[in-house]
Amino acid sequence: MPSIYFKKPFALCGKVVYNKDMKTTKKRKEPEPKKKEGRPTKYNAAFHPHAAKALAAKGFTEKEIAGVFGIMEATFIKWKRMFPEFMQAVMEGKADPDEIVAKRLFERATGLEIEERVYEPKIDPNTGKRTNRMEVVRKVKKEVPPDIGAAKMWLINRRPDLWRDKQDIEHSGTLEYKVIPDVIEDEKK
Repeated sequence: MPSIYFKKPFALCGKVVYNKDMKTTKKRKEPEPKKKEGRPTKYNAAFHPHAAKALAAKGFTEKEIAGVFGIMEATFIKWKRMFPEFMQAVMEGKADPDEIVAKRLFERATGLEIEERVYEPKIDPNTGKRTNRMEVVRKVKKEVPPDIGAAKMWLINRRPDLWRDKQDIEHSGTLEYKVIPDVIEDEKK
């Protein structure tokens, strides 16, 4: 029961309010929500998530995707906060290229074996002259040695606690010094 009673019956924002005689009064209508002011959004739920995912999968940055959509980067970031399906699509699109780069970086850091094709100009059997066409003569397997730069980058990003450029050096103990009067007096002379 409310602790405040009113002489005249009334309602407060859709809540039932009792009068002094403990009888309910009519409910008051909820206030209508204010209409949004300003320019309507360009966001289209049927188009933008799919397009953003496809562009992110091709390696576009968020700034570049925003440029394709004709919006500012700040609007793109706002869309990611306002529309969860848009955020999810962008994250899924970015995951594929990131995995490919991580795999290639790992292969480069550990060394890999590649197959190279050797091409030579094709010779016309009737005339015995070279033609403009090239043909594969043989395939050669080559071993690419591990790349130190790629290995360092991999370790810095995967294990920053052990591998990083910045070193934390702590000084422990105290620093003691003594002034030797004889040396000072000799220098003064």
